[in-house]
Amino acid sequence: VETDQLPIDFLKYYQGKLDKLSKWKLAQKVEGKQTLRKFLQDNRKIVESPDGKEKLTTNLFAFEKRYEIMNACSSIKSAANVQKQLSEKRKIKEPIPKKQYTDEQKKQALELRSQGKTWIEVKDITGVPDYVVRHYQKKHEGEERRADSEQAASAGDTRRVVNVVRGFLKLVDNDYLRDLGDIRELADLCQSFNEVVLENNQIVVDQAERLKAEYLETVSEKYCLEADERYALEKVVTFACNCHLEFSINVTSMPASFNQRYHYQIMVNEYLEYNSKAVKDLLEKTAIEAKQQGETIKARRKDSTFHTHPVPEATSEASSMEHIGHWEGPPQEDIDIDEQLLVTIKNGCQDIPVIEIAGATIRGARKRQKDLHSEDRFFYHDLSFTAGKECLWGIITGVIDGHGGGNAEDFVVKHFAPCLKEALEKRCQKGLSQTAIVNSLTIAMVSMNFKYSGQGGATISIILKIGEVIYTANVGDSVTVLLYENGDVVQLSADELLFSDVTCQRITDYGGEVINRPDPDDLLDRLTMIVTDSLQCEKSRNIMLSNLFGDHKCCGVLTGRPAITATNIGQWREAGIMGWLHFTDGVTEVASASDAGRWVIHKLQEKEAGRDAVTSLVRQCSVAKSPDDITAVLCTFG
Repeated sequence: VETDQLPIDFLKYYQGKLDKLSKWKLAQKVEGKQTLRKFLQDNRKIVESPDGKEKLTTNLFAFEKRYEIMNACSSIKSAANVQKQLSEKRKIKEPIPKKQYTDEQKKQALELRSQGKTWIEVKDITGVPDYVVRHYQKKHEGEERRADSEQAASAGDTRRVVNVVRGFLKLVDNDYLRDLGDIRELADLCQSFNEVVLENNQIVVDQAERLKAEYLETVSEKYCLEADERYALEKVVTFACNCHLEFSINVTSMPASFNQRYHYQIMVNEYLEYNSKAVKDLLEKTAIEAKQQGETIKARRKDSTFHTHPVPEATSEASSMEHIGHWEGPPQEDIDIDEQLLVTIKNGCQDIPVIEIAGATIRGARKRQKDLHSEDRFFYHDLSFTAGKECLWGIITGVIDGHGGGNAEDFVVKHFAPCLKEALEKRCQKGLSQTAIVNSLTIAMVSMNFKYSGQGGATISIILKIGEVIYTANVGDSVTVLLYENGDVVQLSADELLFSDVTCQRITDYGGEVINRPDPDDLLDRLTMIVTDSLQCEKSRNIMLSNLFGDHKCCGVLTGRPAITATNIGQWREAGIMGWLHFTDGVTEVASASDAGRWVIHKLQEKEAGRDAVTSLVRQCSVAKSPDDITAVLCTFG
């Protein structure tokens, strides 16, 4: 070969005759002391044959593939020869006669097995091993006999399943499985288990329960599980169907026997997901609760000096720091203010232009006197996630009121948005739905709650805006309201209060007790709640809420599941909606939700920026001597 254009005859000869293009020939030296292999690789060409009917190439891929196959065939032939030689050696040996069992013995073994005897007991009585009985049963049912190797594999799998299930019996007494690795080992034994458990993020609980029964029946028949083994397996599957396997639960500061007695029940209830009908009923019920609480709950301090102006008539009584007296709060630089200006956000629906998101927080009077740091936080996140084949966008705003000194508020700010994004993408693989969003908000809050292992806790108020709908998720007593141009303030969030029959029943089920249960019309009374544990009581602080983030010492009595509402604001301009406002209980200590909302409306109608309006609100509450930290976040449309 003397040129970079290989002769057509060379290509025609070796194309399709790769066995003749041996490795020895490829190693021969050609032009420039290169090997033929190197030359062909460096000068790879695709040329047409003289008649123009086919294309020829110098690519060596086909040769290399054929050479690998030839090597593999050679290895197989060598292995076959070795097996043949071994087989011939075995034929020389005398075969071991198999023990014969009569049909009467096999029938007796089947009868004993149906009476609940174990395989060991059956063999002791009849002398017939389990695999012989199973083969006889299948043959009697008209099924073909499986190969001996399959029987051996089945017997091995059976022993492995039984051993794993028996290993769970030590944990079943506590109704809580601590070793998720054992669950995964069991999951590998049956494909239906994988579909039910490992993919449970995609299915609702009622479907999981239906599939769970089918799975238990299949595995019990396949491996002939006894009653205690089936019971253990049922506990495993129930736990897995209702919990996400990626979370390892670590509850601190809880009495040991309380942990053992109630932990499994807590996990099932906390990780429960709603079906579409349950979501519809839940949103309707929570919306009614929010409306009633907005009309009923007033400022907690009856001696509050917080004043507001009538809206929109009050034009003569403008501004109002003078109206309430001398400013005695901290200097302006002690107020932590943040804002973000946004362009129009497109969510695939009618555009709702958010012109400003602003937040402000200030320490309460009690903490200023003791020089303590603020435990309130507020945050804002842009959210993007995939639903079906679409990439959707949303807004998350939130206020957090921490307590107990465990930095729970900082944990929520850091982890909520990632937890929510992960939950949404798992549940929206087939497209966006209200059921998926509600379950995602619930599971994100619950999973974040169990990931937190610090002391103390927090109340959380979240708004998630996707398209034309805003979802509120409330854990605790922070408040979210919609602001209207005509002065209306509509409360969106709802608190789960202890006087609810469902809540009291849950507390009782977990060994708790509600003392001094109030009349629902008098929501100012505080309640005392205790966790009982074998007549040993751990008293919690006086509290009127039954859902909080953290506070694991009251785990189960206090739930981490949020109260969720959904509101369509697609016609915001026609309805006169100015935006939304949410704030912590530092505001509601001295003002009702309606008063706080009307204050901000008045400031906005005076053409003040959202930043100034929300700063004015927290200052006003501080002047009114609110003892708790004061935080508010305002989002305005325009």
